[in-house]
Amino acid sequence: MAEIDFVAISPRGGRSVEDMSRKEIIKPLRNKIPVEYIINKDGEVDIPELHHRMDMIDSSTRERARRHREEVRVQKQPGSLEWHMAEVKEKHTARILSEKRDILKESDADLVDDLLTHLPPEGHGLIIDRMVDQKIVDYAFSADLEYIAAPDFSGIVKKPVSMKLIKIS
Repeated sequence: MAEIDFVAISPRGGRSVEDMSRKEIIKPLRNKIPVEYIINKDGEVDIPELHHRMDMIDSSTRERARRHREEVRVQKQPGSLEWHMAEVKEKHTARILSEKRDILKESDADLVDDLLTHLPPEGHGLIIDRMVDQKIVDYAFSADLEYIAAPDFSGIVKKPVSMKLIKIS
Protein backbone atom coordinates (compact mmCIF):
# COMPACT_ATOMS: atom_id res chain seq x y z
CA MET A 1 0.00 0.00 0.00
CA ALA A 2 1.30 3.49 -0.89
CA GLU A 3 1.22 6.52 1.34
CA ILE A 4 -0.07 9.60 -0.53
CA ASP A 5 1.37 12.96 0.51
CA PHE A 6 0.22 15.30 -2.27
CA VAL A 7 -2.50 15.47 -4.93
CA ALA A 8 -2.07 17.07 -8.36
CA ILE A 9 -4.83 17.29 -10.96
CA SER A 10 -4.29 17.36 -14.69
CA PRO A 11 -5.48 20.60 -16.31
CA ARG A 12 -7.12 18.63 -19.13
CA GLY A 13 -9.13 15.66 -18.01
CA GLY A 14 -9.26 12.50 -20.06
CA ARG A 15 -5.71 12.72 -21.43
CA SER A 16 -2.91 10.37 -20.51
CA VAL A 17 0.51 11.64 -19.50
CA GLU A 18 1.92 10.38 -22.79
CA ASP A 19 -0.40 12.75 -24.68
CA MET A 20 0.54 15.84 -22.63
CA SER A 21 3.39 18.27 -23.17
CA ARG A 22 6.08 18.79 -20.54
CA LYS A 23 4.53 22.15 -19.59
CA GLU A 24 1.11 20.55 -19.10
CA ILE A 25 2.66 17.99 -16.74
CA ILE A 26 4.88 20.34 -14.73
CA LYS A 27 2.23 22.96 -13.94
CA PRO A 28 -0.06 20.67 -11.88
CA LEU A 29 2.97 19.19 -10.13
CA ARG A 30 4.04 22.66 -9.04
CA ASN A 31 0.51 23.36 -7.80
CA LYS A 32 0.17 20.14 -5.82
CA ILE A 33 -1.96 20.14 -2.67
CA PRO A 34 -1.07 18.35 0.58
CA VAL A 35 -3.47 15.46 0.97
CA GLU A 36 -4.39 16.56 4.52
CA TYR A 37 -6.22 19.56 3.06
CA ILE A 38 -8.64 17.52 0.97
CA ILE A 39 -9.35 14.44 3.13
CA ASN A 40 -12.66 14.48 5.02
CA LYS A 41 -13.33 12.91 8.44
CA ASP A 42 -13.97 9.50 6.90
CA GLY A 43 -10.55 9.44 5.24
CA GLU A 44 -11.98 9.95 1.74
CA VAL A 45 -11.08 12.61 -0.78
CA ASP A 46 -13.47 15.55 -0.57
CA ILE A 47 -13.89 16.37 -4.29
CA PRO A 48 -15.58 19.80 -3.79
CA GLU A 49 -12.77 20.82 -1.40
CA LEU A 50 -10.18 19.60 -3.91
CA HIS A 51 -11.69 21.71 -6.69
CA HIS A 52 -11.97 24.70 -4.34
CA ARG A 53 -8.26 24.40 -3.44
CA MET A 54 -7.29 24.05 -7.11
CA ASP A 55 -9.30 27.18 -7.98
CA MET A 56 -7.57 29.06 -5.14
CA ILE A 57 -4.16 27.99 -6.47
CA ASP A 58 -5.07 29.01 -10.04
CA SER A 59 -6.32 32.45 -8.94
CA SER A 60 -3.30 33.05 -6.68
CA THR A 61 -0.96 31.97 -9.49
CA ARG A 62 -2.66 34.40 -11.89
CA GLU A 63 -2.46 37.16 -9.27
CA ARG A 64 1.24 36.45 -8.65
CA ALA A 65 1.92 36.55 -12.40
CA ARG A 66 0.04 39.86 -12.73
CA ARG A 67 1.99 41.39 -9.83
CA HIS A 68 5.26 40.16 -11.34
CA ARG A 69 4.44 41.75 -14.71
CA GLU A 70 3.58 44.99 -12.92
CA GLU A 71 6.86 44.94 -10.95
CA VAL A 72 8.88 44.29 -14.09
CA ARG A 73 7.15 47.17 -15.84
CA VAL A 74 7.81 49.51 -12.90
CA GLN A 75 11.43 48.41 -12.53
CA LYS A 76 12.55 49.79 -15.85
CA GLN A 77 16.12 50.98 -15.69
CA PRO A 78 16.47 54.71 -15.02
CA GLY A 79 17.75 56.35 -18.16
CA SER A 80 16.45 53.66 -20.51
CA LEU A 81 14.05 54.55 -23.29
CA GLU A 82 11.25 52.63 -21.53
CA TRP A 83 11.92 54.54 -18.31
CA HIS A 84 11.72 57.90 -20.11
CA MET A 85 8.49 56.83 -21.81
CA ALA A 86 6.97 55.90 -18.44
CA GLU A 87 8.16 59.20 -16.94
CA VAL A 88 6.61 61.30 -19.72
CA LYS A 89 3.37 59.32 -19.99
CA GLU A 90 0.25 61.25 -18.93
CA LYS A 91 2.27 64.35 -17.92
CA HIS A 92 1.87 66.25 -21.22
CA THR A 93 5.63 66.61 -21.49
CA ALA A 94 8.14 66.47 -24.34
CA ARG A 95 11.77 65.42 -23.87
CA ILE A 96 14.74 65.59 -26.17
CA LEU A 97 17.24 62.84 -25.38
CA SER A 98 20.87 62.40 -26.27
CA GLU A 99 22.27 59.19 -27.77
CA LYS A 100 23.05 58.01 -24.21
CA ARG A 101 19.44 58.78 -23.22
CA ASP A 102 20.32 61.83 -21.12
CA ILE A 103 17.68 64.59 -20.99
CA LEU A 104 18.88 67.53 -23.08
CA LYS A 105 15.67 69.58 -23.05
CA GLU A 106 12.21 69.21 -21.60
CA SER A 107 9.08 71.29 -22.09
CA ASP A 108 5.31 71.19 -22.31
CA ALA A 109 4.15 68.90 -25.13
CA ASP A 110 2.26 71.75 -26.83
CA LEU A 111 5.54 73.68 -27.22
CA VAL A 112 7.28 70.88 -29.13
CA ASP A 113 7.61 73.03 -32.28
CA ASP A 114 9.72 75.54 -30.36
CA LEU A 115 11.65 72.72 -28.68
CA LEU A 116 12.56 71.18 -32.05
CA THR A 117 13.57 74.50 -33.67
CA HIS A 118 16.03 75.23 -30.83
CA LEU A 119 17.42 71.72 -30.64
CA PRO A 120 20.93 71.06 -29.34
CA PRO A 121 23.15 69.36 -31.96
CA GLU A 122 23.53 66.22 -29.80
CA GLY A 123 19.75 65.62 -29.85
CA HIS A 124 19.01 62.01 -30.73
CA GLY A 125 15.31 61.36 -30.01
CA LEU A 126 12.01 62.86 -28.92
CA ILE A 127 9.65 61.42 -26.33
CA ILE A 128 6.35 63.24 -26.19
CA ASP A 129 3.04 62.73 -24.42
CA ARG A 130 0.67 63.84 -27.15
CA MET A 131 -0.48 62.80 -30.58
CA VAL A 132 2.19 63.27 -33.23
CA ASP A 133 1.25 64.47 -36.72
CA GLN A 134 3.15 64.98 -39.96
CA LYS A 135 4.30 68.48 -38.93
CA ILE A 136 6.11 67.17 -35.83
CA VAL A 137 7.64 64.29 -37.83
CA ASP A 138 8.93 66.80 -40.39
CA TYR A 139 10.40 69.07 -37.68
CA ALA A 140 12.06 66.07 -36.00
CA PHE A 141 13.46 64.82 -39.30
CA SER A 142 14.89 68.25 -40.16
CA ALA A 143 16.52 68.24 -36.70
CA ASP A 144 18.14 64.83 -37.51
CA LEU A 145 16.36 62.95 -34.72
CA GLU A 146 16.45 59.18 -35.02
CA TYR A 147 13.20 58.36 -33.23
CA ILE A 148 9.96 59.75 -31.84
CA ALA A 149 8.12 57.97 -29.04
CA ALA A 150 4.49 59.02 -28.58
CA PRO A 151 1.15 57.55 -27.47
CA ASP A 152 -0.37 58.03 -30.92
CA PHE A 153 0.57 58.93 -34.49
CA SER A 154 -2.03 60.44 -36.80
CA GLY A 155 -1.96 61.79 -40.31
CA ILE A 156 1.56 60.57 -41.07
CA VAL A 157 1.67 60.50 -44.87
CA LYS A 158 5.42 60.32 -45.42
CA LYS A 159 7.55 58.74 -42.71
CA PRO A 160 11.27 59.26 -43.19
CA VAL A 161 13.03 55.93 -43.69
CA SER A 162 15.78 56.80 -41.22
CA MET A 163 13.35 57.63 -38.37
CA LYS A 164 11.69 55.20 -35.96
CA LEU A 165 8.19 55.93 -34.69
CA ILE A 166 7.69 54.18 -31.34
CA LYS A 167 4.23 53.88 -29.82
CA ILE A 168 4.04 54.41 -26.04
CA SER A 169 1.58 51.89 -24.64
